[in-house]
Amino acid sequence: MSQLRLPFRHFGKYGNIILHYEHGERTVPSSPGYLETAMLTKVIVTGFDPFHTHRSNPSQLGVEQLPSTVKIDEAHTADIVKLVLPTCCEGAWDLLRPAVDAVTGGPFFVLLCGLADSRDRVCLERFALNVRTYRLPDNAGHIHNDEYLEDGPEAIRTRVALRELDACLRKKRIPSDISNYAGSYICNETYFRSLNRWQSNKNCRGILFVHVPPFRRYYKTLDKEMPDKATAARAYAKVFSEIIKFGLSHNLRD
Repeated sequence: MSQLRLPFRHFGKYGNIILHYEHGERTVPSSPGYLETAMLTKVIVTGFDPFHTHRSNPSQLGVEQLPSTVKIDEAHTADIVKLVLPTCCEGAWDLLRPAVDAVTGGPFFVLLCGLADSRDRVCLERFALNVRTYRLPDNAGHIHNDEYLEDGPEAIRTRVALRELDACLRKKRIPSDISNYAGSYICNETYFRSLNRWQSNKNCRGILFVHVPPFRRYYKTLDKEMPDKATAARAYAKVFSEIIKFGLSHNLRD
């Protein structure tokens, strides 16, 4: 099964549900959570383009290495929509908003990724703040200082279960941590607008921003020699895939 199409279903023995597909059938548990996971087919994953003095952006390189589908388990595969957002307060949202709006008719998950050049591990961002204060202009030359982003609360907390996700990544030997500050630049801005617009949607299964370090810092934390950039990008793609798998199989709250 590659697209999670569910043409029809009926109840089998022991209360299980038999899902009928074009090429056969599969018996699955009848719990609502299981079927919600089976129906979740769209994941929006974003990275940012290079900015300031960075010649490349690891978040972009990692997202570009993701496959078009991610296998959640033996029965379920999620469709991945990959976007590279411009590091621009207007351009990023103008690209992201219609892309996510287009999939909100069914269950969806949004994973936003960006570079934090001073960090040395994958950082799971707990909050987004309703503020923008830029220490440097964005790629289009915009500069903002101590401004509200839009009508909404001062801060919004993701509903993704970060403690469980952090533990899951660490078990897979992925250095990670939970962060309470996503900055006040384009990363935080995109995160806040996303949470404010879509987290209350009944079909939303999670929105999360993840900051990644420069490749060299990440591999120093791993105590490994820095590989070529393509290999490092594939490693980040694997990290993103693990986060997606967790997000689609858990409906917990941190």
